[in-house]
Amino acid sequence: MTGWSLARRQIAIALVLGHVIIGLIYLLIKEDTEYLVFFMCLMSLSVSLGAIRSFFPIVADAIRNNKLDGSDLLAIGSVCKSVALAVISGWIIIYWSWTEDVPKLRESPILIYSLFLASFGGILYMTSEGALPGYIPRKEWTRAGKWVAASVFAFGVLLFVVRIAR
Repeated sequence: MTGWSLARRQIAIALVLGHVIIGLIYLLIKEDTEYLVFFMCLMSLSVSLGAIRSFFPIVADAIRNNKLDGSDLLAIGSVCKSVALAVISGWIIIYWSWTEDVPKLRESPILIYSLFLASFGGILYMTSEGALPGYIPRKEWTRAGKWVAASVFAFGVLLFVVRIAR
C-alpha cells in the first residue's frame, strides 16, 4: 500500500475488516444465520435510505432543470440502486418480523423489481462518462464496463438456453 493516502488505507482496512468480521460471525452462528440476515438487511436499509437522502437533491435538481450530464446520471443511478436495496432489505425485515422466517426470494415480484431497479442504476453508472471531469468515470472505464456487462449477460442467456434445451 505504498503511496496510498490515509483515506485509501482506512477504506481498504475497513473493507477487509468488514469481510473478516462478517465471515467470523457467520461461522460462529451458522445454525442461526437468519439473525445475521436480519441485521445485515437492517444495515442495508438504513444505509440505503441515507444514500437516497444524500443524492435525492441532485436528482430533483436534474429533473427540475431538465438536464442530464454525467454527474446527474451517476446520482440517479445511486438513488436507483439504493432504492432497490432498500426495497429488498425492507421487505425481508417486514416479512421476517411478521413470520419469523426469511422470505422465498426466487420467484418474488419484489426481488424482480429490485433487480430491475439495481440494473437500471448500473446502466446509468456506465453512461455517466465524465461525471467528475477527467476522472470519474473515464471513457475507457465505462467502455470496459459495458463490455463486461454485455459479455456476462450473453453468457447468462447462453447458459439459460442450454439449461432449458435439456
